[in-house]
Amino acid sequence: MSDQHVFQIQLEDLIHFLAQRRAEPPRERGEAERPSPRISIAVDPAAQEIRITGIGPEHAQFLRMLDPAPTDAAADPRPSHLSCSVSLPEDEPRSEEIFAALRSVLEDKPYYWQVLRADSPPADSELPLDLDEPPAHAALHVAVFAGPRLNPGLVNEVSISQLLGLPQLILCDEGYPELPSSFADVPRQTVCGLGEMLREEVLAGLAEHPEVCQVREHERYLSPSVLARCAGIDETAGSAISARYPTWPEFLKAEPAEIASAAGIAVALVEEAKSGLRLLAEEE
Repeated sequence: MSDQHVFQIQLEDLIHFLAQRRAEPPRERGEAERPSPRISIAVDPAAQEIRITGIGPEHAQFLRMLDPAPTDAAADPRPSHLSCSVSLPEDEPRSEEIFAALRSVLEDKPYYWQVLRADSPPADSELPLDLDEPPAHAALHVAVFAGPRLNPGLVNEVSISQLLGLPQLILCDEGYPELPSSFADVPRQTVCGLGEMLREEVLAGLAEHPEVCQVREHERYLSPSVLARCAGIDETAGSAISARYPTWPEFLKAEPAEIASAAGIAVALVEEAKSGLRLLAEEE
């Protein structure tokens, strides 16, 4: 059996398991097991391509963030903002704390990246998912391991990213069960603190990561937290603004009245936020 065939079988097994875990709602007791989603995977090592078809909207977002389509530089020469895709267990409070710390670090100075859950819906949930037009390029894929038991779904997601050669970082809570030895080459940061200490631990893991340290041109992502700091805009309004104007230049060029109407806030708040962003830009 060729290496290519073995690789394809391994990838198919992982994708099928992950897609079923994400796409299916919990079964009621006594309910018959549902069939796995039918996914076709074609591997072309010579062209360095992995083509995945047959995926549904329930798990398309995760896969599209794993392997985003290249942008057309000629059509849009402006660099996009960068994003970080985060996989974490559901209903695990500690993982939410770590996720919040990661957001507070990456969405602020000096990075200004967007931090998204790997299964986040599109900004406009009424628009269909389009795998040919992904959102921001996921420059880093983070897996958060926290809780009392080893999470096989997260293990599979890290394995998939390894197979695809994607840049990764593991944030592992202290005392978590031992991870597979195959993850030895994946950058890892163990965390144990709370609040500012946890934030510093996450920052330390990011600061040493080659993908994060890489110097590249990109627009700053306009996060709700930055809007809150600049003008006291609440999370709901800030999220609405960020979804419509994801980068600083887009926000600064837009008409204040238009922004205020879309977010349901006063024009004065928008003007204050714009002034705050300009001051931040001058400081850096």
